Formats: sequence, C-alpha cells, structure tokens
Amino acid sequence: MDRITLARLGISNSRASSRQLKQSMIDTITTIDERSMTPGADSLGVMILMRGLPSCGKSYTSQTLVGENGIRIEFDEFFYTQVGDDPAKYNWSRDLLGRARRWNLGRLNKAVDARWPRIVVDSDNNNCDYTRQYVGYAMDRGYRIEFAEPTSSWWHTIGKLLADKNANAQALHDWAQKLTEMSKRTHRVPLTDFLHRISKWENLDIDRLMVAQAIGA
Repeated sequence: MDRITLARLGISNSRASSRQLKQSMIDTITTIDERSMTPGADSLGVMILMRGLPSCGKSYTSQTLVGENGIRIEFDEFFYTQVGDDPAKYNWSRDLLGRARRWNLGRLNKAVDARWPRIVVDSDNNNCDYTRQYVGYAMDRGYRIEFAEPTSSWWHTIGKLLADKNANAQALHDWAQKLTEMSKRTHRVPLTDFLHRISKWENLDIDRLMVAQAIGA
C-alpha cells in the first residue's frame, strides 16, 4: 500500500498533530552536536528501523548499516548520557522511558531536518506510538522506510520461534532466560521485560504500521 493509496483511504502518514509533536519535544534534551548535523544532499534519504529483542545484536548490526554517510540514533544512549554522572554506565529506569522516547524523537527529527541521507534508528521499534511518530515524521519529509533485524545466529533462531509464539511458548521462555543472563553484562534487562516484549512481538511492515497509526491502534 503506497502513500497515494493511503491518502485515498483517508489515512494520514502523520497521525500526530503538530501540537502533539511539539508536546513530544517538551523537556527533550538532544546530545547530537550541531556541528555534526551537516545537511546532506537534497535527494531523498532512507530511515532504517532496527527491530529485535535486547542482547540479540541490534547495536552491532545498526553500526554496520550506518556506513560512511549515515547517522545512528540509539535509544539506549539516553540511559548512558542523560542519567547519572558516568556516561560509561548504563542507568536504565522504567520511570524514565517516556522521557527517553521524547529525547530520541527529538534527535530523530533533527537528523531528518538536516537531511542525513541514511538514518538508522536503534530501538525495539514495535507497532507503537513512538515508532509511528518516527515513521510519520520521516515519510512526510520524503524518506523511504526500511526495517532491519540483527544478524546474530541466536536472533535467527529466536525469529523463527516468534513466527508461532503459541506453539513455541516454552522455547521462547527458555530464550528469555538466556537473554536475561546475557543482558546482565550490559543493560540488565529483567526477565519480565523479555517476556513482555516477546508477548507483544509481531511481524511488521510499513503498511501495517501506517494503518495502525491511522486508526489509532
């Protein structure tokens, strides 16, 4: 379903009003150095949304996708640079997730406005409001949207299991426990969060994402 078809159906690519987008920017703190936001060429760019569970290699894969002319917008950077006194320490807090999402949206919007030819968004990017805000803002400014997933061998296995969560419930629970242990060395994501993310996981493409935006799902 292309943008013309969406328009004929009365579906907007940016459901969020300008007031809502402005509200999303309140209290946003951006760490992208203005000097690094060098505008790119006028040609259309691409925004790549990384998808996957924590500790499955999203960050590694996103770094390989950035290339020489791209920029990486990493959600987890908030918990390094905006929380606590040590930027090398990951200080995750569930209570700060809303603020972190507004902060990341602000950085994404600045990168789009600066016309970076390739923007890689390193986050979960599920079918949710903040992902739809990323997509709506970029598409309205001429960006093509693509999805990418980690290239690790264990994500390849988990991805197959996620295709049928009911039939593979026990195997996915076992993987959630393994990922929890792996996460203790980095982001310390609890088991309950892994199980929640698995329960919410769905195959996603741009058409489904934008239709969900239009109906307010």
